[in-house]
Amino acid sequence: MIAFRSRLRKDGHFDGGGEPNLREYLDLVALGTIADVVPLLDENRIFVKYGLAELTQSVRVGVQALKSVAGVSGQVSCGAVGFRLAPRLNAAGRLEDAALGVELLLCDDRGKAAEIAARLDASNSERQELEKEILRDALAKVKGSARFAHRKSIVLASSEWHPGVIGIVASRIVDLFHRPTILIALQNGSGRGSGRSIPRFHLHDALNACSEHLLKFGGHKYAAGLSVDEAILETFVERFDEVAQGLLGDSDLTPELVIDGELGAEEPTLELAELIEQLSPFGVGNPEPVFLLRRGALVDRQIVKEHHLKLRISAGGRVLDAIGFNMAQGKALPTTFDIAFSLESNRWNGRQRLQLKLRDFREAAE
Repeated sequence: MIAFRSRLRKDGHFDGGGEPNLREYLDLVALGTIADVVPLLDENRIFVKYGLAELTQSVRVGVQALKSVAGVSGQVSCGAVGFRLAPRLNAAGRLEDAALGVELLLCDDRGKAAEIAARLDASNSERQELEKEILRDALAKVKGSARFAHRKSIVLASSEWHPGVIGIVASRIVDLFHRPTILIALQNGSGRGSGRSIPRFHLHDALNACSEHLLKFGGHKYAAGLSVDEAILETFVERFDEVAQGLLGDSDLTPELVIDGELGAEEPTLELAELIEQLSPFGVGNPEPVFLLRRGALVDRQIVKEHHLKLRISAGGRVLDAIGFNMAQGKALPTTFDIAFSLESNRWNGRQRLQLKLRDFREAAE
């Protein structure tokens, strides 16, 4: 946006008077920045901070329609964009025509915007169902094969998988197993793959080391796409794991979580959550602080929407609510456990309450 304003000045667009109000476009800037997982540093953080305010009060017809189908009201957060608005905009591109999202954002007819938003919402629901099916199938393949016990990578393929969704599922597999993972959708003798990686493994460099077995590939350290001939797929699988075996030690396959501080049972409060919120927006480059609470005991456990783990935890005479996103299929809860979490001021139906966002847990240390 800074470069755009500079270019407008250079081309003489401001010679006749006042400058255009570019701030009114910050809602779109925030949408794109968060959806594309851009680091929230320097000017990007400023754009997103003020862009979220523009999103909250946006008069853009398409944005209003998108917020409506996504159930987003009140103050718009990074989480609302990342998990509710952006997935609906992206869903059309994964399953049908990516231009549909652009059409919605440019639309100024309320009826037409509502129609497009409904289509995007339906596409997102379809995407979620496909994602669940592919994840179940992928997990069955991993758990049903003894060879993965000795591998430092996971490469899976199927002719039943939709190529627009496999990248999301690859991310879930990485979360669960902490291995560089590639999922490949097979069709007519060739495969389209999408990969995700871990901090100690440069995915693009690894694919470059396997390039003689690929038709094409591209990407960066953490994410990449590829095309492969089905006839030599197994050769690629073996070569990719050979590269992983050479680059990764056993310690690299254990995820690390940095704890910013330890809190006593009485210290997690709504007031502290609101203070921390002033440091937002949080995201890549500006992560939320992570805290440790020792020796919690389970009061209640629920599975929400198949993927999420909702807990009530007793600690120091208090009962705290916690939510672990995409943690329902993870490790079993011990009787007494230490938890790593971020603090959240959760707003719902006009009410505000403290919630712990689970990052991890372990059996309580003595």
